[in-house]
Amino acid sequence: MVFEVNDYHQLVDLLRKHPEWREELRRLLLSEELLNMPQLMQRIEQTVAELVEAQKRSEERLTRLEMAVAELTEAQKRSEERLTRLEMAVAELTEAQKRSEERLTRLEMAQMRTDERITRLEQRVD
Repeated sequence: MVFEVNDYHQLVDLLRKHPEWREELRRLLLSEELLNMPQLMQRIEQTVAELVEAQKRSEERLTRLEMAVAELTEAQKRSEERLTRLEMAVAELTEAQKRSEERLTRLEMAQMRTDERITRLEQRVD
């Protein structure tokens, strides 16, 4: 049996008129792998859609983390500035304490001299 061009056109016309024959012919001509391609493509499309959603969620989380890190960085800067101010205040207080101790020492010495003078005056009076 020879298959000619007219036969081909008749086959195409028949397949257009009988869509159910196309499915049967497809099963006869194509391998299982090719026949399963539509389902496989659907699963791939679904997986890609899920991956896109997961990527969006990851990007949102990353954005939130970046914002949190920026906030923590700012808080750290403020803490360091406060610590620097506290260190300066402690240094000033230490210096003031040193001056107070020096003054107290001078006052104690002056008091001792005054006590000595009073003792001498008492001795003269006696």
